[in-house]
Amino acid sequence: MANLGITHFGRLFKAPLEANLAKIIKVAGHFPRYVHHDTGEGLLNLVTMGELEATIKWFKRDKSPGPNGWSIEFYIAFFT
Repeated sequence: MANLGITHFGRLFKAPLEANLAKIIKVAGHFPRYVHHDTGEGLLNLVTMGELEATIKWFKRDKSPGPNGWSIEFYIAFFT
C-alpha cells in the first residue's frame, strides 16, 4: 500500500517533462499578485523593536492569537 501511494502521488506531483521556463512564466502570469513589487520590498526590512512592541500591545489579553493556544501573555513574558 505504501509503494502504491508513493507511486500515485509521485506521478501526480511530478513536473511534466515538456515544461520549460517560458511555459512556467506564462502560467504564473495568470495568477494575481497580492503584493505589489514596491510594497513587497518593505516586507524584507528588519523588524524594529518599536514595531514589535506596538504589535504585542495591539493584541487583546486572555485571547489566543493562533491555533497553538498560547495567549499574548506568553509572548509578553519572553519579550520583557
